[in-house]
Amino acid sequence: MAAMVVLALPGCATQAPGSLSFTPAAATGLAIVASAPVEGLQTLVFRKVDLASNRFLQDTVTVSTGGIGNPNRIADVAATGAALSAQAFAPGDYALVELTQPGTVGYGTTMRTLCLGAPIVSPVFRIEAGRVSIVRVDLFSAALTG
Repeated sequence: MAAMVVLALPGCATQAPGSLSFTPAAATGLAIVASAPVEGLQTLVFRKVDLASNRFLQDTVTVSTGGIGNPNRIADVAATGAALSAQAFAPGDYALVELTQPGTVGYGTTMRTLCLGAPIVSPVFRIEAGRVSIVRVDLFSAALTG
């Protein structure tokens, strides 16, 4: 199933790393993370949550997208209009708690970080074992631009 997703991408898709070998019988879920269409390195931090108790758990997953030689990047930004990365997650519910991406100040470049929570609600994504999930976080990048 993951191979079908990668092959369906237009333009210059790159092959996902062998460490992300994935089948419907996998104990993990595979997330295809769609983030802002920037060429530079973006870092996204997801934290596992227990929705029944409305609490954060200790487990975190960091997804790096973009940047030169990033092994999780599976598609060219110019070809897809987003930075696409593949990442294995243990099954569960995850909240996006931090987003860092490059920005500009005058003629210089900087890294901008958005910590999600009040007043911006942290979105929660469910990852299921043996399934491919599309996790779209590009909508939150607008808070970092301008």
